[in-house]
Amino acid sequence: MAQLEGHVIRKTPSVLKPSVLLILTAAFVTSLSTYMAQPFFILYYHQALHFSSLEAGVLIAIMPLCGALFGVVGGYVSDFIGIRKAYASALLLSGFCMAGFAFFRSFFELFILSAVLGLCMATTRSGAQALLKGRVAEEQAGTAQTYLYWLNNLSIIVGPPVAALLLGAGAKANVFVVSSILMVVMSLCVLLLLDSPLKTQKPSGSEASATKNVRPPSFLQSMSMLQANRRLRWTFFALFFYIMLEAQLTSTVPLYMSEKFTEGSKFYGFINTEVAAIALFLTPILARITKKKSVLGVLSTGILVLGIGLVVAGFSGSVIGWYIGICFYGLGEVTAMPKINEVMVDAVDKEQPATSFAALNTSLFLGMFAGYAIGPSLIAQMSSGWLYTGALALAVLSVICFINARRAIVVSQSVSLEVEGHSNV
Repeated sequence: MAQLEGHVIRKTPSVLKPSVLLILTAAFVTSLSTYMAQPFFILYYHQALHFSSLEAGVLIAIMPLCGALFGVVGGYVSDFIGIRKAYASALLLSGFCMAGFAFFRSFFELFILSAVLGLCMATTRSGAQALLKGRVAEEQAGTAQTYLYWLNNLSIIVGPPVAALLLGAGAKANVFVVSSILMVVMSLCVLLLLDSPLKTQKPSGSEASATKNVRPPSFLQSMSMLQANRRLRWTFFALFFYIMLEAQLTSTVPLYMSEKFTEGSKFYGFINTEVAAIALFLTPILARITKKKSVLGVLSTGILVLGIGLVVAGFSGSVIGWYIGICFYGLGEVTAMPKINEVMVDAVDKEQPATSFAALNTSLFLGMFAGYAIGPSLIAQMSSGWLYTGALALAVLSVICFINARRAIVVSQSVSLEVEGHSNV
């Protein structure tokens, strides 16, 4: 795409260059491997290993919990030793963990594997985001993250059917072996084939010497720097409230549907397919339509439409009504996500990209945990319509936090431009 700058026409380079394609391919294969295995863990523990419901629940819950608690550590290590090395190492370790699920049988061994895999999953997620940010122009970073989101939805649609139909997922360990092989292969591809990130202008003379002698911050110093980052802090809370609201789709919606309708569990399966299909087919279209629109306007509209969709579904007494409401939910999510990605990219600390993304992903894990814990506990006290009406407050809180995050980003960018202007004088 050509852009006019004064009298000079500058052509914006394509986002999908070889290094970006490699990262997106690695991220897709990782997500595909995860979604081939993850939905069937509980069935595998029950049917193949004969664990109790409590034991199976603990093994499943430990993954996101470790991702939430220790994901920032993985991000810090990535910034310390190099994002590419850390990402490839986390992928390799994830592959070994997947293989371990196929060969180990004791609860303790599987607990350790689940905990390590949870940390690796958080590290690969933030690593892919940071790798993309370092290899595209600043104005294209949000678009690159949207590709990541789209591919994740594609893996959600493709992964479970492939695992169930071709690999006997749930009853056999084949799926873990295949997932392991895919992750190990991609880790080697990233380590051997991925080039260096985009280079900024190199400092010269005394500046280069001073930069070379600067020691990287300690973990506590790194955490203190992130806490002082106002734009990152507001984005953290915005994502927490947003994911708490979004988590209702997989926590309270299935419970309400099974309570209201005779074949509610079956209908809920179609709802998941509906949301994934909307995300898969409409993300590129809506991202293009809203590309030049106001970040806050599009983002706020999307989040509020998502919340209203839940309310429409909750007050409906028919299956069709639930499908219509969830259709609005899906449209809201697809509308908001590209702009949420832009805010996340702009909020990230340039000196600590992997640690910053890991902190934001911790917010996602915590929001998911809170949504799962609080929503189902209110089902006995509230009808679906009133619960989701109350949940609209989460949408409002998320929008307010995103507004503050965006304001902090604009202020930070203005200060950076002023500093650059003075340095060029």
